[in-house]
Amino acid sequence: LTQINDPLPDNTAGGTGAFNANTKDPNAEIFALDDSIESQVRISGSYMLPWDLQLSGNYQLRNGAYWARTAVFRGGVTIPSITLRVEPRTANEYPSIQLTDFRVEKRFRLGGSKALSLRFNVFNLFNIATTTSQTVASGPTFGTVTGITRARLGEFNVAFTF
Repeated sequence: LTQINDPLPDNTAGGTGAFNANTKDPNAEIFALDDSIESQVRISGSYMLPWDLQLSGNYQLRNGAYWARTAVFRGGVTIPSITLRVEPRTANEYPSIQLTDFRVEKRFRLGGSKALSLRFNVFNLFNIATTTSQTVASGPTFGTVTGITRARLGEFNVAFTF
């Protein structure tokens, strides 16, 4: 699992943990091994009540992404500024993300195969706010949160089946 905001090139071979040497930039090989493991659990269910009223829910648990501290080195002649990892890629991990979504649907049968459905969805039902990214560069803003999970969101829609 590679951080989207990782400023350094990814030198792994297909995320398998194998090392793929970059002979053009030996600095990119510093802490380049990505031996992280991604895991997730998903549970879904629905229940049909009388009068064509359906309740359904989805639960998802994902481990947090891994991240490593970086530092900017300045003052070189050939390379005036370079950003390098100063920890292994898996040195730190964001908290696990737990999302629960819920739906209520009412279906009206209009004869034959025709039906009208009214749906109300709630995403992130419990409105969790888990950190998903932060400033990883050493300095005064190190650790500043730059991303969290999306807030609770409600959606209403109408579907016509024919």
